[in-house]
Amino acid sequence: QSGLSNVYKVNYQTLKSSDATLKAILVDETPIEGFEPNVFDYVVELPVGTTEFPEVSYEGADDYQVVNKLVANEKLNIFNVTAEDGTTNTYKVEFTVKLSENVELSSIELDGIPLRDFEPTKLEYTYVLENGVESHPVVNPIPMDDYQKIEVDDSGVFGDYKIYVTAQNGNRQVYVIHFGVEKSKDATLTDILADGESIPNYDSEIFDYTVILPYGSTRVPIVTYVSPNPKLQTITVSQAKSLADTTTIVVVAEDETISNTYRIAYKVEESSNASLGGIYLDGTLLEGFDNDNAEYYVLL
Repeated sequence: QSGLSNVYKVNYQTLKSSDATLKAILVDETPIEGFEPNVFDYVVELPVGTTEFPEVSYEGADDYQVVNKLVANEKLNIFNVTAEDGTTNTYKVEFTVKLSENVELSSIELDGIPLRDFEPTKLEYTYVLENGVESHPVVNPIPMDDYQKIEVDDSGVFGDYKIYVTAQNGNRQVYVIHFGVEKSKDATLTDILADGESIPNYDSEIFDYTVILPYGSTRVPIVTYVSPNPKLQTITVSQAKSLADTTTIVVVAEDETISNTYRIAYKVEESSNASLGGIYLDGTLLEGFDNDNAEYYVLL
């Protein structure tokens, strides 16, 4: 009635989003395992040998966010998320490539032939070489993967061949081949000599001999021998003390499982002389005596 009036003004303000978190981070379109919006740092381990790195993408929490990639390279992605009200968060995704832990060999070759009974988990082997061999076969370790480092220590025919395998992550193990030479089984002699002369009709597989000595001999001959390899045999000689005794030679092979005994007996030749040295008559040598003449006439 008085004509006075009032004007009321209502102002509306839209609340701005403060959400600066992501809904998901994806690696080659697969969500990162264990993702939490309020966890901002992630390390993703890729399989051994990876050379091509996956693509990283994201899903925002709302349409008001602004997401910028601050760093984006093969191994590192950094996202900056800014909410509508200016709140910010930074997510980091780092890729690492798993290092191989493999310290096992695929095979071991000797002169190109796979080592008998080889198993990747079996670390020790014994390899016996033929007697007389001066070098062992060429050893070729075959790695299980391309990331192994292989080193060797060669002690020769009568020692150990060690193969050191180091994995990409630094793990290490050693394979050992115990090389050795087969021990000789030869217990025979090449020759037997009496006073420096070879025994007639000697045969290394015949073990009993009789040496014929000249008529009138009384001395025992000195018996010696010739060995095919003195270093690989143990030889004992027992010389006869008289011609009625026997000389023995005992030969033991290097492997000590085989031995032979050679026996040498002696026989003195009997005299074949049936001639007289002279014929005496009353103490006087028969006139005209000749031991080749068996008949005489004596005039009395």
